[in-house]
Amino acid sequence: MKTEFLKGLGLEQDAIDKIMAENGKDVNAAKGNLEAVQKELETTKDQLKTANKTIDGFKDYDEIKSQVADYKAKFEQAEAEKTKIQEDVMFNGKMTAAAKKAGARALKAVMPFMDVDALKASKNQDADIAKAFDDLKASDETKFLFTADEPIDNPTAPLGKSGGKSNEALDRVAKAMGLSEKDLKKE
Repeated sequence: MKTEFLKGLGLEQDAIDKIMAENGKDVNAAKGNLEAVQKELETTKDQLKTANKTIDGFKDYDEIKSQVADYKAKFEQAEAEKTKIQEDVMFNGKMTAAAKKAGARALKAVMPFMDVDALKASKNQDADIAKAFDDLKASDETKFLFTADEPIDNPTAPLGKSGGKSNEALDRVAKAMGLSEKDLKKE
């Protein structure tokens, strides 16, 4: 409010001064409130900037979160592959040991005649593998895949002379029977 305005209304100077003093108090109080509001506004602007930076960080967070999920999935897949490989190695070891025990000539030759998937899924693999080898060994169609249990079918030493050298085992048997080398040469 201006002094000229009040003079134009026909007020006396003393009344104008009192009005202006009161008006000044109100203006100063309003200025104080304005300054407080401006400071609060600046603080709010700073908080808004910080919040926007944080929100931008969350955008990166979502990307990082998806990368973490990808790595977690890859890790779980690698762990599953590792477990499968370990199980396969253990299973192959059991198959090899059972094949050797059963007298299989070659494990690769026997494998096509076995239900390998069922044996892998078995709860009692050792017993089921042994039974599968026993069944194959007993079968007329697959017994040729195994060495014979009978000593006559599976000789362990040569029976006769080889390369002109005498066979010590044969000589001992001949001596025990009372045969001479001359009798043996007649053959």
